[in-house]
Amino acid sequence: GVAASLIMSWTLSLTHELIHQGLPPGQLMSELNQGLGRDLNQMNVFVAMFLGAYDRRTGEFQYCSAGLESPIWFRHHNRHQRIDTEGIPVGVMPGFPYQQKSIHPHPSDQLFLYTDGLSDSVSVDHQDALMHALYKVLLQTRGRPVDERAEALMTRLRQKTDGKLTLRDDLTFLLLQFPGGQDAN
Repeated sequence: GVAASLIMSWTLSLTHELIHQGLPPGQLMSELNQGLGRDLNQMNVFVAMFLGAYDRRTGEFQYCSAGLESPIWFRHHNRHQRIDTEGIPVGVMPGFPYQQKSIHPHPSDQLFLYTDGLSDSVSVDHQDALMHALYKVLLQTRGRPVDERAEALMTRLRQKTDGKLTLRDDLTFLLLQFPGGQDAN
């Protein structure tokens, strides 16, 4: 609705301002929570988000999460792992000490980020099976165009829910691919 749109505009505006100050993700998230946290808390709303920065020179990806599901790191040798995220949504606790973490992905590694709408689309006792199916689909479709991969993922999600996909929350996912070296665009 309108209120959520205004809150997101406000959040994005402050995030954009802080990015241009050159702050690393952990400090940026802490500053964002400091700037918005008290007001969001008083309105009884919060913002879940993930911030990341990739340094092409060092190959380091620094990140910080505020209440998002743990992203899945698909590695170049067809292995995958969930990366650690610890952080509560912005606005839940003003002054929360967000921690920055980092990984060193190989060129062409991918990072799959998603909201809890994905896991909430099935009952708790089916979430492990859903995640296993998700891993399988993303590994099997590696190398295909992104829109085909998204459609394969949604098709599998519909199959896992017997065609009765129930979204109790937003379902958003993003697949990032790390560049293939210093000269990559």
